[in-house]
Amino acid sequence: MDQAAVTSAAEGLETLAAELVAAADDLVGGQDVVELVSALERVGRVVDAAKADVFEIVDRRGLYRDDGHGSAKIAIRHIAKLSPGTASGRAKCARMCRTLTQLAEAWWAGSIGSDQVEVLARVFANPRVRDEMADYQTWFLDQAARLSFEDFRQLVSQWERLVDDDGAEPNQRNHEARNAKMRQNPDLSWELIATYAALQGAAMEEIFAAYVRAELLADWEKAKAEHGDAATEADLPR
Repeated sequence: MDQAAVTSAAEGLETLAAELVAAADDLVGGQDVVELVSALERVGRVVDAAKADVFEIVDRRGLYRDDGHGSAKIAIRHIAKLSPGTASGRAKCARMCRTLTQLAEAWWAGSIGSDQVEVLARVFANPRVRDEMADYQTWFLDQAARLSFEDFRQLVSQWERLVDDDGAEPNQRNHEARNAKMRQNPDLSWELIATYAALQGAAMEEIFAAYVRAELLADWEKAKAEHGDAATEADLPR
């Protein structure tokens, strides 16, 4: 390893951080605050992603053994003087990023926060939902960009419950027992009767709700066209 290159890179990062902090003296308005805080946050996210990558390299190559440590988590906790919780969280993030490369790349780009990554890493630690997460990476990123941290945390927790459904077996049984049929009524209308597992049902309900909302808005437009701004729910055609 080129120690001089490591030292130079670290000093460059320290200089960048100092310059960003010094820029606070020139703040003149709210937009300035937004830009400065956002810049600092991007730098922090990239550094956190780098920490997880280094952890993964140390773990994968077994480099922690040289100093007699039993694991990468113990070694890095000792070297960086981390709390047990921080060391455990870093280990979970490193393991998730090894598999969910789209999330890892977004973290490196600074487009998802470290707190949100830790939320996802805790869910990734659940082996019953781990495989499903790979197909939802784009969705997780979209929600992380759109929602507050607490709303995102609750959404991911709900997603985990829907996928896990108190364990893989109940959800798998529901998935295997899924069923759908159509029945024609005497007036020639049709009814759709279907049963799905938790995750598929939630996805279909979201789509159905969007169509219901669209139909309601269309009815309001029709009512307003006929009755003006005085239109009420009683004027809706359905």
